[in-house]
Amino acid sequence: MLDEAEGTHWVSRRTPRIRLPIERLGRRSGTGIPYLAPEVQLYYKAKATREKDETDFEVNRSGFDRDSIV
Repeated sequence: MLDEAEGTHWVSRRTPRIRLPIERLGRRSGTGIPYLAPEVQLYYKAKATREKDETDFEVNRSGFDRDSIV
């Protein structure tokens, strides 16, 4: 999932026009635990959604930056 890159951008294998600067791909919780940017994780989960994936999306959607994926 995360092995595709062009220069300084992660590039989706499924849809190459979807990209994100590599430095914004990972995040850290308040306690320092690393995690994948929610918009990227949900993008991959969207291919075959389950009810819990829909819930995850609804919980996170207000925090998405419209310009986060270019």
